[in-house]
Amino acid sequence: MIFANCVAIPIILPPSAQEPALALAATCRSWRNIVLNIPNLWSNIFIDFSSCRQTVELLEYAKAWLSRNKTSLIPLRNSTSRWAERRMQQANVDPIMHLVAPYLDRCREIDLRFLEAPIDEFFTFPTGSIDRLEVLHLETLGFSMPFTYASGAPLEVFRSAPRLRRVLFSTDLCSIDPHALGLPWAQLTGLHFIATYIPPLAIHTILSGSTVLRDCSLSIIQLDDALAAALARLPDCVLPALRSLMVEFSPETIDYAPFLRPLVLPALADLELRPPDAGRLPHCPWSQRAYTSLLSRSGFVLHRLAILHYMVTPQDLRAVLSGMPSLTDFTLHLWETTPWDATILHGIGTGALLPRLEAFTFSAFPTPDVLAALEARVRMGRSGGGEYVHCAACIHRA
Repeated sequence: MIFANCVAIPIILPPSAQEPALALAATCRSWRNIVLNIPNLWSNIFIDFSSCRQTVELLEYAKAWLSRNKTSLIPLRNSTSRWAERRMQQANVDPIMHLVAPYLDRCREIDLRFLEAPIDEFFTFPTGSIDRLEVLHLETLGFSMPFTYASGAPLEVFRSAPRLRRVLFSTDLCSIDPHALGLPWAQLTGLHFIATYIPPLAIHTILSGSTVLRDCSLSIIQLDDALAAALARLPDCVLPALRSLMVEFSPETIDYAPFLRPLVLPALADLELRPPDAGRLPHCPWSQRAYTSLLSRSGFVLHRLAILHYMVTPQDLRAVLSGMPSLTDFTLHLWETTPWDATILHGIGTGALLPRLEAFTFSAFPTPDVLAALEARVRMGRSGGGEYVHCAACIHRA
């Protein structure tokens, strides 16, 4: 049991002498043999490019490590830094072709996050390359693969992906043609397009064919009057299993109700609405109509709600909080010049609002007023309120 537990978490490469598995292996010859023959030691790694100055050498080290076990399914995960990526670029090393390609048929999970390094080569792999892949997370600002082909045929790499369940693409507002992408939408339980542009009508086409989705993140960059009229003609899109939804809307989108209108989400428990890159955007108005109409259609019971960098009137915020007493986790980031409404803070402090609150994340203006409300809440728990004992807060500086 000791030996199994010591390799239950990923081995960070390059490894340190304090790594539990290596510390056990150094104890004696017998223990060394046991540890070195545990398959998971050689198949569960995390490549830490951020703390290694020999980037290319670390890639070779990772390949040598993985070669010790040639049969087990593997996850590929990494951290990164611009310095490390530039070293790879100087050495003409493509991380996808150098690290992923040799082990693609063994990959159960690919979770690669880069700042600038390209990931385009992943989308050139042939049919059958990812038959064992269950999770695909690719994040980079260097993504430039054009997804429009003269033939209009979908990419070959996703034509056969029978085990794929979770997909995340995070780019620098790269435009993707979902038809050319050709993901197996009907089998996905997690789908996340972060800062990635897909036309709103195409997103609804995707969602209507993704009936087993449990969590989803979307970026809506364009929503004009013509699109709003087209969205109004769409039939209802019922996602019976969806529990978590994050949507970021362009700051030019004054009312995002048209995009949400077709959605019916009866199981939704976690909702986050925000503008993209909120710290550098102008003030964005909160659409109470979008929220209330989605709630009216779906009848969901939320446990977490995050409203990030929207201009919310006290009346609207009070209506949201009083109408959702089930919330245990609430996040509200106001602009620095936006004061909290005193009656709302009083309601939070007395438990009249958010009676089940356990986690509260808020923007720091004015901090003393918010902290006073939380202190009142904590005192209530200490005096026998019970449900309020676990209330905690995290201050976010906008």
